[in-house]
Amino acid sequence: MKVEKILIFTTTPFPYGMAATNRIISYAKGFIENGKQVEVICMNSTENADNIFNLKAEGYYQGIRFIYLSGSTVKSNNFILRRFHKLTSLISLFIFSINSINNVTASIYYSSNTSSALVLWFVNKLSNGIFLKEESEYPDIYLNNKNYHSKYIFRKIHYKLFDGFLLMTKRLILYFSSKTKAPCIQIPMTVELDRFENGLKKSNEKTDQIIYTGILDDSKDGIDILINAFAKVVKKHNNYELHLYGSAHSKEKMQKYYEMVKQLEITQSVYFMGRVSRDVITSKIKNARILVLPRPDSIQAQNGFPTKLGEYLATGNPTLVTSVGEIPDYLTDSKNSFIAIPGDVLSLKNKMLEIIENYPKAKEVGLRGREVAKIHFNNISQTKKIISFIENSFSKCVG
Repeated sequence: MKVEKILIFTTTPFPYGMAATNRIISYAKGFIENGKQVEVICMNSTENADNIFNLKAEGYYQGIRFIYLSGSTVKSNNFILRRFHKLTSLISLFIFSINSINNVTASIYYSSNTSSALVLWFVNKLSNGIFLKEESEYPDIYLNNKNYHSKYIFRKIHYKLFDGFLLMTKRLILYFSSKTKAPCIQIPMTVELDRFENGLKKSNEKTDQIIYTGILDDSKDGIDILINAFAKVVKKHNNYELHLYGSAHSKEKMQKYYEMVKQLEITQSVYFMGRVSRDVITSKIKNARILVLPRPDSIQAQNGFPTKLGEYLATGNPTLVTSVGEIPDYLTDSKNSFIAIPGDVLSLKNKMLEIIENYPKAKEVGLRGREVAKIHFNNISQTKKIISFIENSFSKCVG
């Protein structure tokens, strides 16, 4: 088929969010650069009433058209109203998709919601559109927050609804190739390199900052390991600060981190910055001294790939990661990144000290890391692969 328009359906916030939002933006901008029409459709309200980043339910962001089908970005605090809005959102999704999907349209689904996927599957079958699933996680990751019936439906139905799969890692290629006959293609994480080129390294910071961005969570990104390792580093280099951008899943988890920092006596050196806009994150990581991602070994780490890593590398700053999943397929310690042992406080500490105490060399390593991002994670070349995948009618799975 000759695809003319690509619709990205999601339940993640847009245009201001975390890793998933950045993935969608990089996709959309890549498709636009490759001459395709693109629209991002938020299938439900995404903003919490006590922490609103976006009130626009429709508009453009950096040339990307987006729309909230609910007519509002803000979720209701009332349980009954939220259930009602969920139903009306499905109706709105059906009406929108009937009017938007046709035989030159490809839909990319970025959600784990099965009811919305069923609606889009039906309309795509009716209209001869192509329905693709974007997947960056091992499927069982999504089951934790589902009840028994939802888990059963998800396992039996969800992934059978799609015509093809866009998968982030080789492991996911192997998994889905064994579960479905639908064609699949590996699309590693994607980043817009020009986002980090303009004004690169224009700093007015008065301190040397080690920066982490993302969800504050021990099992996903090893925040406890990071704080403990930094506590040892700052005793030797007290001009450094650790800035953590993002929030935990609960107030209780955040309180745990506050207490940890207090007990380690590093409250003057660790800053919890909370959730900030994409533009602020871009500026901050461009001007960081060190960018760090101490992801522990886990099923999620083995099968997925961190979106933020491509952004870190694109800055050209020294990037410190752990040897989990497919990260070693792209990065080599002391050549284009610094790689610590997952779950090892001393290893992470020693790598931080290696960077700090020989920073000119570390900066050279960081610049080579940027070349890795250019070669492997360029959003324009990766979305061109997706277009070819669609237009070649999913002839085979490729790694």
